[in-house]
Amino acid sequence: MNKKILLPILLAVFLIAIIVIGRLIPHLPNFTPVAAVALFAGYIFRSKILAFSVPIAGMLLTDFLFEGLYNSQVMLFVYVGIVLAVLISSMMKANIRMRFLPPKIEKYLSYTFKLSMTALTASMSFFVISNFAVWLFSGMYLWNLAGLIQCYVLAIPFFHYALLGDLFYAAILFGGYELIRAIQRDGLSVRAFGFSH
Repeated sequence: MNKKILLPILLAVFLIAIIVIGRLIPHLPNFTPVAAVALFAGYIFRSKILAFSVPIAGMLLTDFLFEGLYNSQVMLFVYVGIVLAVLISSMMKANIRMRFLPPKIEKYLSYTFKLSMTALTASMSFFVISNFAVWLFSGMYLWNLAGLIQCYVLAIPFFHYALLGDLFYAAILFGGYELIRAIQRDGLSVRAFGFSH
């Protein structure tokens, strides 16, 4: 099989496995790799079909085979939030520059800033979308402004775990990717980490 076809498929399988394992192992509430994988898939894959398929496949596998089905309307919004994370990852490709810094430091900080802001945006978007669905469809809250506010307030403890999980897994995925690129480009030396002798 052509290497250009095989490598993306192998990476997709690897990322799906990360989602499945990350959701099945004991973890803090919402501290999973799903959003980080969605961000990474949106950034790394040229094929948008593959980028969207990876996080959706990981979620479907765990939802249908292991986690079980819950409110289908809420699930739909959850999946929309994941798809949105793939779309948000296109922000990572924007050319954010910090020209007042030395070039190597600027490159590192602008990349770190973009990654952090992208992960934060994805986390907040998912929080808003998924909890709106809980308010709308779960029957747990009154259908008024007070009920909506109560839903979001009670979800805040889960949000900080989700945000920490998104940042943690995004740092591992994007950091690992950049490390591999640096090693391929410069070899395993201090130069690979942006430092000179």
